[in-house]
Amino acid sequence: MTQGSDDAAMATHSLFPGAGFDLYRALVVGGPLTPRELAERTGLEERCVREWLGAEAHRGHVTYDSEAEIFLLTPEQAAGVGGGPAF
Repeated sequence: MTQGSDDAAMATHSLFPGAGFDLYRALVVGGPLTPRELAERTGLEERCVREWLGAEAHRGHVTYDSEAEIFLLTPEQAAGVGGGPAF
């Protein structure tokens, strides 16, 4: 990803501050999801969710499966965002 992509991701986060936790929760509860599915579950714009996911994958906070074109949280990533068994 480029600096422009990181800037877009930061701008996206500012569009819905606090939504990151809801996005993580949806990934923990819903399992692997496409950006469209995650947007539908959270009521957010797909474009914003796609940009957020790209930035989070770039940072290693979520995992992208390019073959299935889905995003997911590994158990370690879920634990890091409070998505352990009590989530």
